[in-house]
Amino acid sequence: MSIIQKINDSFGHLIGDKVLMEFASLAQKCVRSCDIIGRWGGEEFLVLVS
Repeated sequence: MSIIQKINDSFGHLIGDKVLMEFASLAQKCVRSCDIIGRWGGEEFLVLVS
């Protein structure tokens, strides 16, 4: 079971969504403005580097 699923089960999808949004905000600061970060599914994310 993924950590995202555990958060959703324990605290609800609203909190799970907030965790994902916070992660996205932090991750975006780690890449260039022309790169794209996306959620592949579960705990998998990808970075499209151009």
